[in-house]
Amino acid sequence: MKNLGYGMVSADVFCALALAVCECIGRRPNDVDMLIETCAAETLLGEYADKTISSHGVGAMQIDEICFNDMVAKYGNSKHAEKFKIRFGVDIRLLEYKELRFNPLASLIIARLKYWSVTDAIPDSIPVRATYWKLWYNTVAGDGKPNDYVKRVEHCFGVSADIKN
Repeated sequence: MKNLGYGMVSADVFCALALAVCECIGRRPNDVDMLIETCAAETLLGEYADKTISSHGVGAMQIDEICFNDMVAKYGNSKHAEKFKIRFGVDIRLLEYKELRFNPLASLIIARLKYWSVTDAIPDSIPVRATYWKLWYNTVAGDGKPNDYVKRVEHCFGVSADIKN
């Protein structure tokens, strides 16, 4: 068994949580893959220990504080927030940023809301999702590159994807 951080029990449990989070507010094409691959890109599905604690992002999904605050402000009183509260007992209005460090479910919820807020559809292929991740999640402020995303997804899942970057 791999040594995981961020409160993760296993990659299988994390993937099941990602599916449940997406189903809770409504599925869109490729949404579960996008969340799981984002975790692979950010923390190698919990294998990579974050040495910065909170300066660049926290938790399995490496949510930064600006994103966290934006998602709580935007969705805190929404029907989505109510669905998360009913389904998982998580009231995003009461979440504190530091809780994301060791709560993969809370981290997934905020990441899901981040991707939900994007109107562009999530692409079908890993290389194009890598570019989508860079544009909408990692952004210009982040150090990650689409090629990093692809390499980490390949590492975690043993898949091969070609990307030009």
